[in-house]
Amino acid sequence: MTYPKKKWSPIDFWQDALHLCFVPLCGFILLVCVSCEKQRQEPQEPFLEYLIPPKVIAGSGIPQVPVTLLFTEDSRRLMAAFTPGEVKAFDLEDNEVIRIAAGKLPSRSKAFLFLDDGKRAVIGGYGNPRNDLLELWDLDQGKRIREFLGHSSPILALALSPDGTKFLSGGGGWAIPSKEQKIDYGEDYSIRLWEIDTGEEISTLLGHDGMINCLDFSPAGSLCVSSSRGKMDLEAGKDSGETSIRIWDLKNAKQIHHIDVESNTITDVEFSPDGNFVLGSYSKEEMMWGFGLWDTMSGEELWSHEVYGVTLAGFSPNGRSIFWIEDGGIIFSDYTGQERIATLPFDTKRCKWFGSDPPSKEKQEAMAKDGITGPSLVAFSPDGRRMAIGEVTGSVSVWNLAGAGL
Repeated sequence: MTYPKKKWSPIDFWQDALHLCFVPLCGFILLVCVSCEKQRQEPQEPFLEYLIPPKVIAGSGIPQVPVTLLFTEDSRRLMAAFTPGEVKAFDLEDNEVIRIAAGKLPSRSKAFLFLDDGKRAVIGGYGNPRNDLLELWDLDQGKRIREFLGHSSPILALALSPDGTKFLSGGGGWAIPSKEQKIDYGEDYSIRLWEIDTGEEISTLLGHDGMINCLDFSPAGSLCVSSSRGKMDLEAGKDSGETSIRIWDLKNAKQIHHIDVESNTITDVEFSPDGNFVLGSYSKEEMMWGFGLWDTMSGEELWSHEVYGVTLAGFSPNGRSIFWIEDGGIIFSDYTGQERIATLPFDTKRCKWFGSDPPSKEKQEAMAKDGITGPSLVAFSPDGRRMAIGEVTGSVSVWNLAGAGL
C-alpha cells in the first residue's frame, strides 16, 4: 500500500475507521481507504447542505414555526419541535422525516426542551385552565408524565442544566395577542428552578418586570443568565417596559448583575463555553440589530456592534469564535467581532431539499433569493460537523461545517 509523502503526515483515522486522514497544503482533507487504497476528497469549505421547507398549519395558512432544535448524540438525526405541538426527527443520512407522538402533544406550546437524546421533553406554553402550561412528556409513548405547578403566566423560555437533572422556566409570556379579546396576561415574571424527576421546585428568582424570553445555564451549572423583552402593549402593537439581561447565582437564588440593554427586544442570550462571557443579541430601530459581549464576573460590557440585518448571534461550540447571522449567510469572527474567520454564504447550489416531496421550483427559487429570513434558534451537532438554523418563517437549514474547525 502506497501512502502520500511524509509532508502529508496522517493525523488520525476518519469517523468510519476505514480511512486514514491526511491534510495537504492545497486546501482539502485527503482520505485514504485502508482496505482498497482509494482516495477521496472531503471539502473543507462549509456549505449549505439541507433545506427543510416550512409546512403550513392546516386551514390557517400559517407556517409551523420551529421552537427548539437538537441533534441526537450520534449526530445523525435532527430533532425539531414546531408550533403547534408537533415534533419531527430528520434523519440526515437517509433523508427521512419521522413524526414523533403525532397529534398527542399540547397544541399551545411555546417552549420546548428535549431530554434524554429526544426521548422525553419539557413543554411550556399556555392553554390549560391556569394558562401556565409546564409539563414533562414521554415522547416515545406520547404520554404526559407530570405537571410542574408554580407559575401563573404562560411560559416562553426553558433551559436545561449541564448535568441534565434540572431545568429553568421563565414566565410572563402572552397568550393570544389580539385587540378583540381581553386577556389577563398575568404578572408572573419569575424564573423557577425545577428538579426534573421529582417535579420539585428548588428556587424562585425574582427581579424582572417583563416577560422572560431567554434563559441559559453557565457550563458549571452554578449561574444562569436571563433576558426580558418587556410587556406586550396591544394598543400600541409593540412591547413596552424593560429589556434587560440579568445574571444569577443559583445556589443562593440571588441576582448578581442587572444589565439594561437599550433595545426593542432581546432575541438571544447565552454563556460562552468557558463561562467567562455572556453574548446577547437584540433588535433596534428600523431593521438595525445589535449584539454585545459582557464579562460574567463583573457584568461589564466589553463591546457591542450594531449591524443592519443581523438577527441572531452566538458562540461556536468549541469556544474559539462567535457567529452572527445576516440575510446573506453566517459570519464567524474572533471574540472582538471585528476579525472574520469564515463566511458561509446562503448558496443553494449544493443543497438538498429534505424529504421525498420538495417544494416547487418557483418556491425553491424564492427561498434561495430570500436567504436566511428571521433566524430564531441555532443548534450544533455533537461531532461539530453540522449547524442547524430555525427561522420564524418555518424553514430549517442545515449547514455542513466540513471540518473547518469553527
